Amino acid sequence: MPAQHKGGFWDIFRKYYVESEEIKNTYGDWKAPDDKVALNKYHHEHTHHQQYDVKDARTKDLKLFGQGHMLYFYFLKYMAIIFGILAILPAMPLIIANLAGGWFYTRADLETSTLGQFGLLWSSNTSEYLYDMLAQNQDVWSSAKGLSGQPLNISGYGVSKSIDMELATALLFMSHANQTNATNSLGWSKGPTSTTMSILDLL
Repeated sequence: MPAQHKGGFWDIFRKYYVESEEIKNTYGDWKAPDDKVALNKYHHEHTHHQQYDVKDARTKDLKLFGQGHMLYFYFLKYMAIIFGILAILPAMPLIIANLAGGWFYTRADLETSTLGQFGLLWSSNTSEYLYDMLAQNQDVWSSAKGLSGQPLNISGYGVSKSIDMELATALLFMSHANQTNATNSLGWSKGPTSTTMSILDLL
């Protein structure tokens, strides 16, 4: 430990030390520091909170960082739980019902798990393209006009899913609302299944 020393100008370039015996008499024998005590002292002097292990920390422990931090992680926690439950019910039954619809019978991508796969209530549609079904029912949509004021044009399906195609499909669905319900590939009547799916969507 440098000692206080007063001397001439050149003395400032010299080093003066307190004798070891004097240090021992003043502070006692050296002892190895306690890591726990040192860590607690560090936290006391440098932070306003404790450190928590990821495995053992509880959400309410984060209150020490402020109410906003705690509430934010409570939000994340319960949103994860809620969406985990929704992924099983109602999502799983809805996906199964959609996959059994048979509307996009020639496709094997994500579209087959969406509501569009469910198709018309009166048709199982295991052998026809949507374009073919629209062509067979031109009387339903041929007199309608699109957003541009022009007659609906459904050409180019598969290349361009236009608004005219969407409108023509909607008119086709509406025109057959009162027909007898078909069954899907699971043997479920499409009418009650559609009603059940609507109720599940409200959950």
